[in-house]
Amino acid sequence: MFGIDPMVALGSGIRGYCGKPSTPFMQIGDTATIDMQDANGHSIFGQIKQKVTKTG
Repeated sequence: MFGIDPMVALGSGIRGYCGKPSTPFMQIGDTATIDMQDANGHSIFGQIKQKVTKTG
């Protein structure tokens, strides 16, 4: 269900998910960086960088 908001998906009849999200390959404090480049090596939409944090 990547790219689908789970609340919208549930309201539209698409099967959603329940429970605690987990990513065993990432830990609190890790940073994920995404950058898409064109054929000339220029960033298409700018770099996106997010840090994994603990909620609650």
